[in-house]
Amino acid sequence: MRLLPTVCVLSLLSAYTVGTVRYADVWTSELSLWMHAVDLAPLKPRPHLQLALALMEAHRFSEAQIVLDDTAAILGTNQRIPAWDRTEAEQAVLQHRVLLSRLAGTGPRLGP
Repeated sequence: MRLLPTVCVLSLLSAYTVGTVRYADVWTSELSLWMHAVDLAPLKPRPHLQLALALMEAHRFSEAQIVLDDTAAILGTNQRIPAWDRTEAEQAVLQHRVLLSRLAGTGPRLGP
């Protein structure tokens, strides 16, 4: 009877160890984290917006543009998004587009 608690604890620790090893690659970078989040929640705008920012940080501007276009399409077709969340996400898409245009060198320049 004393063996059963030990076996249970070891099984639980083994399960956590396997889970940690499997998810270690997901946490290697912000980019891999948000790519994974988009895979898990493809119809939610927030992971897409964060992925676009991570792509911009990696100077992958064309991919960031594609993700922003996909996010706008999700907002246009997914009616299950609450109104407050839709409004915030639409504003974030616009802000991200401005940021992207400035980072990519296609937006307006401030100063000389």
